Amino acid sequence: MAQVRPIIVIGPERSGTSVAAEMILTWGSYPGEPESLRKADVQNPRGYFEYLPIWDFLSDGFQERLSEKASDPHHRQSAAELVAQMEKGGRSWVWKDPALSFFLPFWNRIWKEPIYVVCVRNPSDTARSWAKFTLPSDARDKDPFIQANLLRWHYIMLLILSNTEDVESKIFLSYEKLMKDPADETRKLAMFLNAECGMIDSGPLIHNFGTIVAAQHRRPTYT
Repeated sequence: MAQVRPIIVIGPERSGTSVAAEMILTWGSYPGEPESLRKADVQNPRGYFEYLPIWDFLSDGFQERLSEKASDPHHRQSAAELVAQMEKGGRSWVWKDPALSFFLPFWNRIWKEPIYVVCVRNPSDTARSWAKFTLPSDARDKDPFIQANLLRWHYIMLLILSNTEDVESKIFLSYEKLMKDPADETRKLAMFLNAECGMIDSGPLIHNFGTIVAAQHRRPTYT
């Protein structure tokens, strides 16, 4: 019998979290109602697949007050209500947002048996992609910005590793491997999710999808 579990897609910005979320949606997870998702734009034309209501918990200053909020019944109740809304879909559901990496100590007390999909990309490529995504062309290759984003990549990955250390239900998804052999990486992801959620084999459903998505993600203005 299929289980209703949260699938959490995390990783530094520009590490493939959007393509991972799109694959997981195609696999069969529930992302929330369409009007609750961040809309696609020129920078991410296939979509962000980010559930907007959780942004109230990702605001500036939240991380510094994490311990206080985690023990606050009001905030715990509000977070639990968001989770309950996702569970109404009757199937495993997905949240994707790179910023969730900063708030895992809070959400780990709310989610029930979370499954983690951790997106990993070469840190130098990630930093340069983030520069293309956020800066004008004449400022993208400035060493201080690249160096700062390399440190940010390192910090985010340390947060993820330390806060999921004891979690067995996790998989690391390599952006480079996905671009090189999308069908194989998609199959691995589907097999992992099937096993974790008690689903029937959905490999045929997303086998070709992996190739299509990878091809699309090779062509955006920002890579």
